Amino acid sequence: MVADANSRVIIFKKLLDRKSVQCKPGLCRYAFRGKKRIPGRDWINSGLVSLAARRRFMTIRLLATLGRFALGATIFSAAALAQPTHQPPPEFLDWPEITEGEKQMRAPLVEKDSGAEVLVWRVHVLDEVLSRNTLQRVFYNYVRLKVFNEEGKEQTSTIDLRNDERSSIIDVAGRTLKPDGTILQLEKSAIHERDIVRVGGRKRKVTSFAMPGVEPGTIFEYRWKEVLDGDRIQHVRLQFQREFPIQKVTYFVKPLSWENTSYQMRFQAFHCQPAFGKADRDGYTPVILENVPPFHEEPYAPSEPNLRPWVLAYYQLENPKDPDRYWSDIGKKAYQELKNALRTNDELNAATATATGQAQSDQDKVLNLIRYIQNNLRNVNTDLSDSEREKFQEGLPKNRVRTSAEIFKSGMGMPDELNVVFAAMAAQAGLDARLAYAADWNDVVFNPKTMTNRYYLDNITMAVKFGDSWKMYDVSTKLLTPGMLPWRQEGVFALVSPHFSKIFAKGPITLG
Repeated sequence: MVADANSRVIIFKKLLDRKSVQCKPGLCRYAFRGKKRIPGRDWINSGLVSLAARRRFMTIRLLATLGRFALGATIFSAAALAQPTHQPPPEFLDWPEITEGEKQMRAPLVEKDSGAEVLVWRVHVLDEVLSRNTLQRVFYNYVRLKVFNEEGKEQTSTIDLRNDERSSIIDVAGRTLKPDGTILQLEKSAIHERDIVRVGGRKRKVTSFAMPGVEPGTIFEYRWKEVLDGDRIQHVRLQFQREFPIQKVTYFVKPLSWENTSYQMRFQAFHCQPAFGKADRDGYTPVILENVPPFHEEPYAPSEPNLRPWVLAYYQLENPKDPDRYWSDIGKKAYQELKNALRTNDELNAATATATGQAQSDQDKVLNLIRYIQNNLRNVNTDLSDSEREKFQEGLPKNRVRTSAEIFKSGMGMPDELNVVFAAMAAQAGLDARLAYAADWNDVVFNPKTMTNRYYLDNITMAVKFGDSWKMYDVSTKLLTPGMLPWRQEGVFALVSPHFSKIFAKGPITLG
């Protein structure tokens, strides 16, 4: 029997009236006994598991939280198991009308010397449930652009749509309106997909096409759909700037409904002040920015997230009111989870004794441990082939973190896991080693007072206490002298995880 939305809510309310509603194993830790409890495993937020595992379990937490189990196994209906149906935005059903004012434009409005200008940029962002514990995010993108001169024609000769490794671009379409009123459709044969190689040898897909009949005075519009799997939907950056000036950018964001999750969609703006409208009857919240200048690359400039206007849209249970308390709680959880992962055995203890046997000081112990780990354990990200990496992922425990002894025995680990081995060996050698979440110079400058989200601290390092100060180490960086951090992590904030409070320490500044 297929249940409609109303019947699912009625079933859900009846279940909450029972004395206990058991969760599906792996979804939550608690049963419900009249009061709401937060399910899930805190270690997922600890950073001690691989990024893919954290994303996978965050998907589960988004789907089943605070007692709203419309997606739980107990009350999961056949309707929810099927692919959801939704109406695409209007510009995907038919091309919007081009106004007479747009046709008569003779010069750009945002930047007078520009050869082309985006008139409209609209993106509908839809989060939806596909099946039990499976989510996806869909972006419906629509761009309308006018070319004013030969320079603009050259700038718009090729359109590149870039997607990452876990998303796909489909349903690309476009058309050109020439000054004489002629309309030319973008042919499917003109759309090509190619690979570009990024740093580290990883490939990225690019969908490219050239709009037909482009000349000064033409208006062309194109649209495409991008689908992202649900392991990545907890956070999304809404970008508002392109290589061309833009008259108006509008994101329409539709988060998961209250029937599916108790996590709320929240927003934090950077380098802009967009207008946030009220959700429409279909559940889309508009986020609007007008008169956006083009982005110009400059040598020696700060990283792009510190220059471009953008908004972070993210799911969070509660909006932290006290930053100190929030980071203190994060630090406590990280410290506890690190303790749980530091289980050693005779083999690891013997390796620690071998590595530190000739050390004359605590500093020497640390450096010897780093060298030993780098010489005897392989980094999954850099030292394995694709097939070896795939086999490694398949052999990982499904619902828990590997202990330091397990990591050491396997002879390989993710960067975070190599740091866990270092912490275990350092503790065995009598050192005080703690987990540290570090910011990144390649990303937006981090402020712990205004940015209360673990998302901004995505680098995992280890901190060792010498006297009254902490020194940061990253064992996974083999190409650096032991004791040096990658430049991206030097001089930034790092959250050191003691059990009693948080400590924000600055990473070291090194030269050479």
